[in-house]
Amino acid sequence: GLAVLSSGGREVGGDVILIQVSAINGPAKVEVTGSHGPELRDSVRAVYNLVRANFREFGVPETRLTGQTVAVHLVKIAEPKEGPSAGLAFAVGIVSALANRPVNPGFAFTGEVALHGDVGAVGGLSHKIAAAVRAGRTHVVVPAANAKDVAALPGDLTAKVQVHAVSTAAEALALALGP
Repeated sequence: GLAVLSSGGREVGGDVILIQVSAINGPAKVEVTGSHGPELRDSVRAVYNLVRANFREFGVPETRLTGQTVAVHLVKIAEPKEGPSAGLAFAVGIVSALANRPVNPGFAFTGEVALHGDVGAVGGLSHKIAAAVRAGRTHVVVPAANAKDVAALPGDLTAKVQVHAVSTAAEALALALGP
């Protein structure tokens, strides 16, 4: 996932949030650990509900959905992050774990996901894409609503990464998940 760093109310850079997701035997529920606030926890819950409602479309076997606890852990976050922009990363991680499909290497994500799967615009895109490039990511998935922001980015930045604009979580899953 990608985040914007701020200081004194202004954007000062971007950061990569490493997200680990596992599906373990247990009751059908989601647990969130790591340094996070209520907005990130709510984002995970909303995405989990989206996956439960659309599990067939997302390629999740019903037995995995009903017999697994999904554990989402936010790794190496020195300070809590807030803001609605990690939903796509959570969606990819949760479906990857439940469908047992790996995430293709080199991907990073930004965009919040609504309960019906639509992906909303985010802020700080230049900082987020720069953070993805610094972290060695080669593909960044962003909301289609941010296409104009991508077009305005410096060419030396966009030359280092392939940016994929998506309107729905299903589009992001099709790009990011392997067989």
